[in-house]
Amino acid sequence: MGLIQVALLEDSTVELRLIERELAAAQDATYVIEHHDNLQDFLVAIGRRRFDVLLIDLCVPDSEGLGTFEAVRAAAPDRPIIVQSGLDEGEVA
Repeated sequence: MGLIQVALLEDSTVELRLIERELAAAQDATYVIEHHDNLQDFLVAIGRRRFDVLLIDLCVPDSEGLGTFEAVRAAAPDRPIIVQSGLDEGEVA
């Protein structure tokens, strides 16, 4: 599959390391991750560079819940977005 550029929005160092480890172990492609721990920096990054996929946590220091997803979708409507969250809310899911 080749090289896949991933923009990652995650404020937890533990989760970041887990994601990095899992993607590094993938056999099908090489994943290059650009990490940001707040929404504002993430939006700047995806505005200046085209990523293959956006991997986002819904709860970061400057945004929470569906508002995070909506801001990312507005900034990159044509990019695939994978959402991860520790929120235990059926409505958000």
